[in-house]
Amino acid sequence: MNRNRCKLVGLGLTLLCSFGANSAVQCRVNYPVVLTHHWGMKALCSSATDEECDRLVPAKYCQQWQWDELGQDQDCLSWRVPDKELDLPPRNYNVVEPSLQRDVSGYYRYFSQEIVQRLSEDCGNQVFIADNPAFSSSLVRAQSLRHTVLQALDNTGADKVILLGLSQGSQDARMLTQLSVDDGEFIASNVSESTVINSDIENSDAKNSMASKVAALVTIAGENEGSWSASVFLNTMYAQRHMTKNWQWHDYDNNPLWQLGKNQIMAGLWKNENSHYVLSENQRAVQTEADIFQQFLASNLVLTKKYMTGKAYSWVTWEQSWDELRRAAGLNEMYWNQLLTPSLELLNSISYYSYAAQVHGWNKAWGQSLFVANLVTLLEGKHDGYATVKSQSLSGDKQHVKTMSGSPKGSGYHHMFFSGRNDALYGPKEMDQELNLYRGSSADFYQQIMTNLVAAGF
Repeated sequence: MNRNRCKLVGLGLTLLCSFGANSAVQCRVNYPVVLTHHWGMKALCSSATDEECDRLVPAKYCQQWQWDELGQDQDCLSWRVPDKELDLPPRNYNVVEPSLQRDVSGYYRYFSQEIVQRLSEDCGNQVFIADNPAFSSSLVRAQSLRHTVLQALDNTGADKVILLGLSQGSQDARMLTQLSVDDGEFIASNVSESTVINSDIENSDAKNSMASKVAALVTIAGENEGSWSASVFLNTMYAQRHMTKNWQWHDYDNNPLWQLGKNQIMAGLWKNENSHYVLSENQRAVQTEADIFQQFLASNLVLTKKYMTGKAYSWVTWEQSWDELRRAAGLNEMYWNQLLTPSLELLNSISYYSYAAQVHGWNKAWGQSLFVANLVTLLEGKHDGYATVKSQSLSGDKQHVKTMSGSPKGSGYHHMFFSGRNDALYGPKEMDQELNLYRGSSADFYQQIMTNLVAAGF
C-alpha cells in the first residue's frame, strides 16, 4: 500500500494532495482495472414490437426497423447487441472454459462500451471485465471473479489490480479477498451454522489470499448493508404462502414468481457440450431446475439487509422463516459477517472507497412501484431505487467518497445509471446533474473515479 497517498475529502469534491496540477486530470492508474458487475441481466426488449422498447431502448440495439402502415412511425423488429459489443460481458462464450456457451446477444452489457472505452482507450488503463454467474451467491460469484483477476495479473505482469464493483459486484469484490490464490476456495472453509471465524483463520497466510492481489477496492452503489428491493422481492414471494397450501421456500413448482421469470433467468446460464445447464466454469455439474432455483434464492437472500447486517427491515414478513429460507438457498452461514468479519478486512492492506447514488423524482419507466419506492424513502431514508444511501456508503476504516444526487428538482441518479445502460433514462437531465467534477455521463463518472485514484497514489 502506498503510504504517501492523499485523502479523498468532502464527498470527493476536494483532493488534498501534494501532486502537481496536471496529475489531477490524469485517469491512468498504475494497476490493471477489473470491473465486476451487478446482479442479474436484463433483456433489451422482451417483445420485438413493443412500443415502449422503441421509446426506451437505445436505437443502436435495433437490428431492423420497419415503418408502420401509415408511414408515420418506425418499429424495431429485432433487438440485438451490435457485433462490436459482443465481447463485453455477458458474453456468449466462457473465457475460462470454451466448452461453455450461451446466447445472450439480446441482453444489455454489464458495463457499456462507452464506459469501457473511456477507461481503456481514453484513459490508457488495462481493463478486464468479470463475467460472473448472474444469479448466485456472492461467494460463488467471487470464485468466478478470481479468474478475471488472475487473468489481469497474468496478461499484464502486474502484482495487484484495482477492483471496481458495481452493486452486487461490490460484495463479490469484498468476498474475493478471502479466497485462496491457489484454488479459489474460501480460506475459512470450515464455517458452520453455529460458528464464526476464529482468530486462527483470521491469521491465515496473507500471501495465499486474493487480498494480496488487490491494491484498492471501489464499491459503486454497493448493497453493503443490504438492498431493500431484494427484501421486497422475497416479501412478495413469501406472501404466496396464502395462495398455496403447505407452501415451502424450496417449492419452485408452485412458485408463481419463479414460473413467470425462470425462462429469462435460465437464458443467462451456461450450457455444456451436451446442452445441459451448468453454473459456472468453477462448478460444471449439471444443474436441474431445483438447483437453478436454489441459486436464484441465494442470489436474492445475500442481498438482503438481514443477511448483510443480521437485522431485517422492520416491515419484512419473511424473517420468521429465515432458517428455512437459508437452507432452501443452500447457505451454511447465517449472515455475511460469519464469512467476512470486519477484522478480516482490517488485516489486509487494501484501500476501500465507496460511491453512492440517490433518486429524487420517480420515473415509472424504471419499472418498480412508485408506492413502494416512496414508502421505503419514508421508512428507511434516501435510496437509489435498490439500496439506501446509507447501505451504499462504507464507513469506519473505509472511505466514502461521493453520493451522486444532483438537483432535488431532477430525477437524481438511479442505481443502474452506473452500468451505462441508458444514461438518459437512469440519470438526470443535464441541468439537474451534479456540478463540477461529477457532471456528465456515466463514462465521465468512471473517469473521475480513476482521477481520484491517481490523486490518491494509485
